[in-house]
Amino acid sequence: MGSSSPDERPAGVPPEAWWSADDNEWVLGPKDADGEFHGEVRYWRPDGTLCEVAQHRHGRCHGPFERFHETGERSRTGNFEDGKLHGQHTYFHASGPTTEKMHGPSLDRAVARAEFDCVHGVIVTYRYYGADGAALGGDGRPLPDRPAGVPAHAIYRCNRGDWVVGTWEMDGHRDARLEVFESDGRRSMIESLRAGRLHGPTTRFYPGGGKWAVLEYEEGELHGVCEHYRRDGSLARRAHFEAGAWAGTLTDFDAKGRVLEERTIIAPASAPTPATSLAAASGEPDDSEVSEPSAPARLARLIASGWGGDETRDADLARAARRTIREHEDPALAEALAARGAMHRAASLGLFAEGFVAKTCSTPGTAAFWLRALGENSGARRHDALHPGLLAATGLDTAPRLLTATRVRRVLTEMGAVATVDVEVLTDALGQGGGAGAAAMLTRDDARGVDALRARVVDARLNLLGQGLVVLPRAVQHLPWLDTIAARRNAIETVPPEIGHVFLLRELDLQGNRLTTLPAELGRLGELRSLSLAENHLRALPEVVPELTELVSLSVGNNEIAALPERFGQLGRLRQLGLEGNALTNLPDSFAQLTSLSFLHLGGLPWSTPPAVIYELSSLRVLWIGSPSLTHVPSAIARLTQLECLSLWSSALTELPEALFQMTTLRELRVRRNNPLPEATIDRLKEALPDCKIY
Repeated sequence: MGSSSPDERPAGVPPEAWWSADDNEWVLGPKDADGEFHGEVRYWRPDGTLCEVAQHRHGRCHGPFERFHETGERSRTGNFEDGKLHGQHTYFHASGPTTEKMHGPSLDRAVARAEFDCVHGVIVTYRYYGADGAALGGDGRPLPDRPAGVPAHAIYRCNRGDWVVGTWEMDGHRDARLEVFESDGRRSMIESLRAGRLHGPTTRFYPGGGKWAVLEYEEGELHGVCEHYRRDGSLARRAHFEAGAWAGTLTDFDAKGRVLEERTIIAPASAPTPATSLAAASGEPDDSEVSEPSAPARLARLIASGWGGDETRDADLARAARRTIREHEDPALAEALAARGAMHRAASLGLFAEGFVAKTCSTPGTAAFWLRALGENSGARRHDALHPGLLAATGLDTAPRLLTATRVRRVLTEMGAVATVDVEVLTDALGQGGGAGAAAMLTRDDARGVDALRARVVDARLNLLGQGLVVLPRAVQHLPWLDTIAARRNAIETVPPEIGHVFLLRELDLQGNRLTTLPAELGRLGELRSLSLAENHLRALPEVVPELTELVSLSVGNNEIAALPERFGQLGRLRQLGLEGNALTNLPDSFAQLTSLSFLHLGGLPWSTPPAVIYELSSLRVLWIGSPSLTHVPSAIARLTQLECLSLWSSALTELPEALFQMTTLRELRVRRNNPLPEATIDRLKEALPDCKIY
């Protein structure tokens, strides 16, 4: 839209109107004895289009108002009371170009009308509608039916799939009390907020009612006494926090109220940040440090400068550091040089291929022996401070920079056996340098380790994906407010007992690691809902898992589990379960107790026909049972009357049960891929189940 100067009165703007530089609009309206607007005031844009008609009382908006798009259509209507919106405030979309703002980044363009109910400037509820008047969510999709028990003025949050009752400031911040209802209508939470941040008590409820947790917040941080309760109402644990950190004790109780364990979690010690750069204050290299790596700490900093950092590092300084490491004489390695001949003999047998040390040296002593063998010829007048074999083993012989967390871990492991390298300083220096080296800080137990973890948290979710970790960091205990720990695709062999201190943890993703068990302390996490252990090295289900009775999602697929304990049925609240790719030959009778299960993956299991117990799971909607060993599906499968998706891919089926042709609830049937079924069978399926997609 074009802009006019105050001297160019557009057509349609009355001659009595005056230009307001503050509003960048033409204005016309009566004023009281004090010069304040009093009565109906009109505003025009610089192009002459009418933009607003509003009532004022002694300088403040008071009474009805209307705003208009450049097209002449209404853009907003509402009412003010003593300067604050009061009553219904409505936004309308335009049929043409407009400068009026209605659709923010979170509101879909399909929303044609938005209604907000206000009480003295505070929003208490709002509604969205399409052009046809149909109720919509903010994402533009039809609004779901309001569940029984959800108040009529509750708002549907499409990004979370729940309903909320509360108040909002005009800037969108939540304020005061907010009550949350799940999609099935049950109340799940009551929050206290101030200016959009948790402040005051928050109560979380079990699905069937009853307190789950009572938490205290101050300015968005856990602060004060927080408690977890069992379903029977007994107190399970109590903790004290201050500004999001541990303060006081963490106490666990048994069902009779007796103290099981009481402990104080000490804040991590702070440590001085070591110098990590070889540059002086001027930003230029310090020649003495580059040329004289006389101490283990200095050599460690040279390594970090040569191979660490991110894309913003000083490339010239890095090259100088690498050159120094490769060329400088180090008297401390004289003994290693004498073993040069032994190294060559071993290399001729193929023992010193790249990565040999990392893969074959299982103890520090063994590693040190081989590392000592990676020297220069004892008769040489000059030699590398770090020898070619070690550089190859760590990948530093060709790489100008460490680009992955796995390689960082590899370097730290190898350098840990070299006496002339201070691996603690190296860890710090790589971490402070940024880039992939930041992963070096994640397993520290001090304040810098906690800070490194905190830097990877977004919305209470800790992202540790693909960081080359061999142990889940103990320092997670100092982030008790975490909702999620995502640590897929590492090499984690150990989860420390301190995992039980992550007070609010609801989701733990450890898929794609090397776990063989889990600590019993995991069972202390009363809010844990989702646990992923797929693609690990589990030969048996960890004993703590059946104790996690509040789980709704469990994935243990692609392990080596041969049997499930009879106690598995205790997980009766599971909705999603993945057991695929294990060595299970049967399922326990208690499996029938999983009455909430809607998704079950049993693919790739070594049985010719599935165990009969799965046909007791009447709530199933999705079932995967395809396997190369599967030769028979019994007619009992028809007992799964709510089944919508059935996967029989990659099996050995030559026929299907007659009952399957009668399962009209099916919407997806995956049966065609890698099955020796007659084409006539597929044709019959298509005819019998016309509403089902057959793949």
